[in-house]
Amino acid sequence: MYTGQIVMFGLALLLTTVIVIKADDDEKPGVCPPERYYTPSTDIPHDKCASDKECEGDKKCCPDNGYKFCKPPAEERSGECPPEPEIKNRQDFCSSDSECAAGPKCCFGSNGKTCLPCDKVKAGNCEQTEFFKCSRPQRSFCDTDCSCPNDEKCCRIGCHFECQKPV
Repeated sequence: MYTGQIVMFGLALLLTTVIVIKADDDEKPGVCPPERYYTPSTDIPHDKCASDKECEGDKKCCPDNGYKFCKPPAEERSGECPPEPEIKNRQDFCSSDSECAAGPKCCFGSNGKTCLPCDKVKAGNCEQTEFFKCSRPQRSFCDTDCSCPNDEKCCRIGCHFECQKPV
């Protein structure tokens, strides 16, 4: 009887070790960007991911104000931001340079952090969605194409804007 308990304990320990090792394999390299500041009066969509393996490419599943979203790993680019305005922290559309298109940096703008300078519209189009009146504003995750990484565009999805692959 005692030997059977030891064998069962050993199997349980082995299974736990395999599960922990497998969970670590799912984590992609890099560190998540800091959480963004946002205005709590807006609705926040539900979690977009539960682990890194659900995110495209090198993106990681990162916490942000109680929810999880796919974001590129944090990266600091060379260059300087313009002086910070007096009024800031209304709503951030980035918290790391990696969340911006190639070139711009994540800097304080007049309404919070955004990708600056932004002087171009990316190629492609957003998928057409039906327009409808929103009863409550939802949290947007971008304000221009520059606040989207790689070739993604800032597209309207229902009552908010988020980065999407162009069509």
